[in-house]
Amino acid sequence: MIIGFLGIYAEFSHPGLIFPGVLGGVCFLLFLMSTQVLPINIVGVILIVLAMIMFVARSRWPATVP
Repeated sequence: MIIGFLGIYAEFSHPGLIFPGVLGGVCFLLFLMSTQVLPINIVGVILIVLAMIMFVARSRWPATVP
């Protein structure tokens, strides 16, 4: 859980870094799944919806590389 929060914090403090945000989100979902707060089916649906949202956001607002 701590790695998840640190990854999300790093993403908010340094926008544009993709890896910490993705790692933080996946770690946080795995934590919720392992403590049986979320069932496995819902975690799968959340990951698929997040992937679609990020795909649309990436195609709509492309990152600029200096």
